Amino acid sequence: PSINLVYTLNTKTNLRASYSQTVSRPEFRELAPFTFFDFNDNLLVEGDSKLKRTRIHNYDLRYELYPTPAQLVSASFFYKQFENPIEKSLTQGGSPKTMGYSNVESAFSYGLEIDYKLNFGQLLKVKNQFLEGLNFIGNLAYIKSEVDVSKVLATSDSIRPLQGQSPYIINASLQYSNTKKEYGVSLSFNRVGERITNVGNSEYASYWEKPRSVIDLQINKTFYKKLDVRFGIRDLLAQNIIFYQNNGEGRTDQSFNSGKDNEIWNFKVGSSYSINLSYKF
Repeated sequence: PSINLVYTLNTKTNLRASYSQTVSRPEFRELAPFTFFDFNDNLLVEGDSKLKRTRIHNYDLRYELYPTPAQLVSASFFYKQFENPIEKSLTQGGSPKTMGYSNVESAFSYGLEIDYKLNFGQLLKVKNQFLEGLNFIGNLAYIKSEVDVSKVLATSDSIRPLQGQSPYIINASLQYSNTKKEYGVSLSFNRVGERITNVGNSEYASYWEKPRSVIDLQINKTFYKKLDVRFGIRDLLAQNIIFYQNNGEGRTDQSFNSGKDNEIWNFKVGSSYSINLSYKF
């Protein structure tokens, strides 16, 4: 079920409120009652056929402002209540360690999200071919999530963020499109905050992923209105991907501390390049 209400404050401003109830069902590998070896993470992985689906209550309040037809400024406050969320967790020690999937009783998350979209030509109110084809899109989200497992796990991780949930997400994109010469360029940026990848237990601290910045570039050109050529570079910065065990007892932040935390994996995937050709008959 879902319900959406929109109140138009004036011709350029909307106030939206919404509620919906959704479900997240376990995947096959999460349900499969057997153990297999994950060569990427060097872990044994086992499923649980007794996993329950997750029910999610979603609440959202959103303010929208449209200064011009090509501009959008919005701010949203959201709240999510999770029933039986599924998490990845370390279940056994040894070498290699074993990771499994389990339901926790409940969790919640809330935060603020800001969206911004503009066209430079309309923003500056000038007639210029370059500025009219130049657009910026930005998205910033701050998220606070919490899981309380103090009844079953009496450790420093008994109250912690939801597995896989980052405290912030940043997305930005600068796009240029020339309709007369039929070409375009897009440069995008993404960064997410520290997040738990594998939940720990009373013997082993949780595995965390260190933040990194990702920049992608795409160029497209159409020839004779039929041949479309797209060239892309993914992850221009190619920063190292780092996973670590957070051993900071009593720390209020979860940022990586090379003196206290154990580095689990540190590797570089590198940039990837692609060319796509399509022809319309």
